Amino acid sequence: MSLVADLCTILEPQYLSQARETATRMTKPAESVAVAADLVENFARLRRFG
Repeated sequence: MSLVADLCTILEPQYLSQARETATRMTKPAESVAVAADLVENFARLRRFG
């Protein structure tokens, strides 16, 4: 398939509604960044003191 054909497919209404529903279950960007930062800090702390 071509890129244009693929884009036309994923922009069809059923794909858009499915994407919107999936988006409601995804982690919000700010929350994701905060969790990632906590994980990095905990890893660094364990490596330093563990």
